[in-house]
Amino acid sequence: MRMRVILLLLSSMLVSGLPSTGQAQSPPLEIPGEAIVRFIPEAVPESILVLVDAEIIDSLTSLYTFLVAFPDNIPVSVVIEALEQHPEVSFADANLRVGLPEILQMSQGFSDQQAEAYNEGSTPSPYYGQKTAYGMGFDSAQMISNGQGMTVAVIDNGIDLSHPLFDGRLHPAMYDFVGNDTDPSEEPGEAYSHGTFVSGLILLGAPGSQVLPLRAFGPDGYGDIFAITKALYHAVENQADLINMSFGVALDNIMLRTAVEDALASGVAVIAAAGNEGDSLPVYPAAYPGVITVTALDTLEYVAGFSNYGDHVDIAAPGVNLYSAWAGQYDWGTWSGTSFSAPLVSAVCALLKAEQPSLTPDDLTTEIRATARRTLAWGTVVPPDPFYGWGAVDAFSALVDIHRGDLDLSGLTDIADLTALIDLLFINFTPPPVTERTADLNCSGTVDIADLTALIDHLFINFADPPPCR
Repeated sequence: MRMRVILLLLSSMLVSGLPSTGQAQSPPLEIPGEAIVRFIPEAVPESILVLVDAEIIDSLTSLYTFLVAFPDNIPVSVVIEALEQHPEVSFADANLRVGLPEILQMSQGFSDQQAEAYNEGSTPSPYYGQKTAYGMGFDSAQMISNGQGMTVAVIDNGIDLSHPLFDGRLHPAMYDFVGNDTDPSEEPGEAYSHGTFVSGLILLGAPGSQVLPLRAFGPDGYGDIFAITKALYHAVENQADLINMSFGVALDNIMLRTAVEDALASGVAVIAAAGNEGDSLPVYPAAYPGVITVTALDTLEYVAGFSNYGDHVDIAAPGVNLYSAWAGQYDWGTWSGTSFSAPLVSAVCALLKAEQPSLTPDDLTTEIRATARRTLAWGTVVPPDPFYGWGAVDAFSALVDIHRGDLDLSGLTDIADLTALIDLLFINFTPPPVTERTADLNCSGTVDIADLTALIDHLFINFADPPPCR
């Protein structure tokens, strides 16, 4: 084994020493001299790593997973190949450099120098009164649910802890995986305000929820896979209900994929931005199965020109000229990007799960898709559409849908609802539109005897909740 590793390393060094004849390349996603390795529980990592001249520099000890460093003149692929040949290695992969999408855009966000003094629920008016909130139905949805009791983890470049919007609304398990401490404050740089802006949009849609800030990106807007996956597992361990991931990387990575799969298996929904390259190339985690992938709509409800697209897209949400909290104690501002469409969908998921905690990640995906608004300003979406997914996210429709059978929106489906449905069907009671929608248990589009039969079945026979409309 050791001789085979030495031969691999020697051959790679000879090849890497040849002069390059190609044109200048952009910096590689792989971080030189680093790899992520997961061992079987019985392994002794140090005795295996010595074969590739590597040492442990960070760890997820409970998962037998380590970030290792080795001489950066040795190609990462060679070290990975050598490690994967060892029977006590579960997997090995590169540690990738990951960037926040908006740092690559020509047009950055800008702060509002004329913002009104903060007053929760009313000012600044560009925040609370923006078209986005009404267009998505947040005003009506919040009459049913405000996200109370939900924790939304935000893996980003931190948050401005001094901003009054976040007073009493941050989860105590917040952490900085860049500085390795409990202070995830943003630091000035190219991505300044990104995490603060994302968190502000979550609270715009789900004001009763808590944000769990997890800093995995530096002030330049770049992080790495190992820090991100540590943040993912931290979110799961601290009972986050949802994880917002407003970033992406162009290469599939087994460590990131495994962490996302583990989060979903634990019942934690993952919402991700589709990316801002304006093409169909997949980025991760958005392209992983089970992740709710969000594209951006412009102010005319067309997909934004910068937004990525593809078969993995689930839903579209506003993403142009949004207004939210800005880093700085009293600052607010405007920004565009799929990074900011994703937290709006995270907020809708928080409203849904607060109202019905049993909803799984798959249930949330089904609800978000099933209740999407398909008639947009320019025409009709026919799902699945690579640009719009199932349509534009609709918070109010989603909340109403999970209340089918609960005609009076009391939170319980009971005899009062049966009485209301009998009145509706036989005593010529003309209901408000919401009641008519909650009474359509079988999603046929009309309220009839079949819905009464379904409600009786629910109340007295099988007690099962109506499945989501599809």
